[in-house]
Amino acid sequence: MTNRNPFGGGNPKSLYVPMSEMEQEVISRLIEAKNLEVVIHGWGLISEPKVTVGDAQVMIPISVRFDKIDQPVSVYHFDLELRTKTGLCLFKERQTAVYEGKPLVIGSGTEISMIWHIGVKCMDPAVVKSILPGAIGLTSRVLDKETGKATVLGNMKLDATKKKMLANIRQGEARAREDKVRALKRSR
Repeated sequence: MTNRNPFGGGNPKSLYVPMSEMEQEVISRLIEAKNLEVVIHGWGLISEPKVTVGDAQVMIPISVRFDKIDQPVSVYHFDLELRTKTGLCLFKERQTAVYEGKPLVIGSGTEISMIWHIGVKCMDPAVVKSILPGAIGLTSRVLDKETGKATVLGNMKLDATKKKMLANIRQGEARAREDKVRALKRSR
């Protein structure tokens, strides 16, 4: 029995495609340099987030206390951005704040806590190479060596069984994205 999944991921009981070692190194360097911040657009900034990295995702606990709000406000979503302290955007996402069909009501003194899970499929190669100047070639498993674009198979050499598994993984990811879009549309 191996301690890896069929795509090299560290969890042998889960099917996913991990980030490349270069992508993991970039995130590790940014964390070590304390060069990350989270912007909650319209609400504030977390200047030194506590970031945990897996081989396919980044997890960021967010705890915010809202003060100086004159009247309670209904909030349907939060626009989150993970960026470097120099302003380079690494990831942006809109997270719904609707629960049981109702928006979150925020007033002065309201505190919220959540964990932002960022599934990293492919980092921009220019970003990877700017942080790892010695990096050459393809920086992600999902980049096609002919076009340089992210594709389903990328540059992975897979047999027919693994190609079928990967197609199922990508279909599941697409369904999850569609579900999120539907939830955000319902929350407006």
